[in-house]
Amino acid sequence: MTISIPCLCPMCGATTVVECDARSAQKYMEGALIQEAFPDMDIHARETLISGMCAPCQFIYFEVEDEDCDGECDVCCDFDCPSNASLFNPYSDEE
Repeated sequence: MTISIPCLCPMCGATTVVECDARSAQKYMEGALIQEAFPDMDIHARETLISGMCAPCQFIYFEVEDEDCDGECDVCCDFDCPSNASLFNPYSDEE
């Protein structure tokens, strides 16, 4: 069963909804390390569950690098990532 966990970003106030397996979420709530509870979840979604921080704020505050992204995530903030072809990159010189 999949559950939706809304996370409020402490930086900008945006809400991000992370979809995850209910059993994995239970393991995490019982004290498992996030990477053990959610081994297949991308790093950006894990960080959102940990801190609430949305992907764009992660990009700003953590300076996400290209090699951090596997291109398979739902909340990726790496603007060169293939999963974000439609996102606007405010740091790009291209229009």
